[in-house]
Amino acid sequence: MRRAMFRGFVLSLACAFSVAAGTAQAADTSVTPRTYKVWQWNVAGNTIHDGSLTDGLVDQAVDSIVNRGADFAAFNELCENQYSAIITELRARAWPVDGNTSFARFESSLPAGDPDVCAGNAYGNALFSTSPCPPTAPRKRATCCARPSPTGRARSSARPTSPRTPTTRAPS
Repeated sequence: MRRAMFRGFVLSLACAFSVAAGTAQAADTSVTPRTYKVWQWNVAGNTIHDGSLTDGLVDQAVDSIVNRGADFAAFNELCENQYSAIITELRARAWPVDGNTSFARFESSLPAGDPDVCAGNAYGNALFSTSPCPPTAPRKRATCCARPSPTGRARSSARPTSPRTPTTRAPS
């Protein structure tokens, strides 16, 4: 379930960037396609690191992102306090190079408040980019489920749910 949510998060962001790139390329056919370096880590920020900021996770992640010259960096299972610490360290290392201040997003899977998860911080997935991230906006989600039909076969039913308050957090 978390992987599916993260894939959707990454795919929607990738689509936003590719639509912008595709539009620019359509207008100017002389544009050379660009290759991006993508960095990803399923960090287990709560399970293995207990939400810690002092066990080396933040330093190792930032060192790796900067040294590899990543254009995009993605984290699964990150605590929100670790996300904030990574932002601070990346900024201290001038990443992204152009001074972009809207370069990261955090999507919580579990809200803050449970002292047994991430020391009470929210838990979720994060994406960092050398390009500006699009602004966050409230989203509509659909609930999908299978319900039996009169013939006994399952049929799909999708119902829109009410918009939820976005939990995506941009760096401040």
